Amino acid sequence: MQSMCSWISRFPWRNVVLTTLNHFEGFFPRGGRWSWDPGQPHPHQEIEASPDGNTSNRTYSRTLDYSYWIEHFHRNRLHRAEPDWSEPLRMSPQKIEALRPSIVQFQLGDGGGECRLLARDAERFRGRAQAATTVVDLWFREEAEHARLLSHAVARLGGKPISTHWSYEAFCLCRRRFGVRFELQVLTLTELVSTGYYRLLQQHVEDPPLERICALILRDEAGHVAFQRARLQADGVRTEGVRGWIWKTQFWICGLAAATVLWSSHGRCLKPLGATTPQFLLEVIREIGGFVRGVGPKRRDQAGS
Repeated sequence: MQSMCSWISRFPWRNVVLTTLNHFEGFFPRGGRWSWDPGQPHPHQEIEASPDGNTSNRTYSRTLDYSYWIEHFHRNRLHRAEPDWSEPLRMSPQKIEALRPSIVQFQLGDGGGECRLLARDAERFRGRAQAATTVVDLWFREEAEHARLLSHAVARLGGKPISTHWSYEAFCLCRRRFGVRFELQVLTLTELVSTGYYRLLQQHVEDPPLERICALILRDEAGHVAFQRARLQADGVRTEGVRGWIWKTQFWICGLAAATVLWSSHGRCLKPLGATTPQFLLEVIREIGGFVRGVGPKRRDQAGS
């Protein structure tokens, strides 16, 4: 395990990721075929998940319930106690030094950069329905709030915000070039993998304001993940049969690749706090596995059970 982690940390991820994205751009379809049409109901009845991820609250719906999610995002802005930034920082200088670059990078990627859909067909996607535009705007407003919270964490650790990083460049590159449907999958996987990161940070950071930041972000991410699951269900994604197997396989591969890239940059920052590679992998596997199972269909007579 130690030799594998050492290889991961030394591997030239920046060059590999950027080169691969450029090479495979032509394999992704252009045009409307990749676009999720929020105004077009799917002929299959799908299951919609509640924001808290509780599958017992699922109901059947042919389309995404925009009013439900608009209400969720507005409601989620309430009762958000601000961390006490005046509390003394008691972390050791060694841990602060190790953690600082990780928080700086997350502040950029988690809403600190271009906080919107970046795909070439994003405007056509957002313009299909006014309610869809509202939901997307509210979703990214929460991401911007994460960047605001993390900017306080950056300052608390004695760091300065950055405007670019190779991982952020790769993140934005694949979002721009491959269409809005692929971008939405990238964002979904980012939320799943980041949930594992924030869980480990919350467990090991031993600083109440930073723990509070993690709690607020994890609360939001639970809603974002449930929203993405409901979106896929309304889009007619199936997890059974050959096509379902293909979708699950590519989703797992992309998710584990995203986790590997994240840990290659941030693992060395969390390890001095006590986090381990197996802990991170278990969190990621649990998140991706739960998400994939949640997308799958559920018989009508089991709804609400």
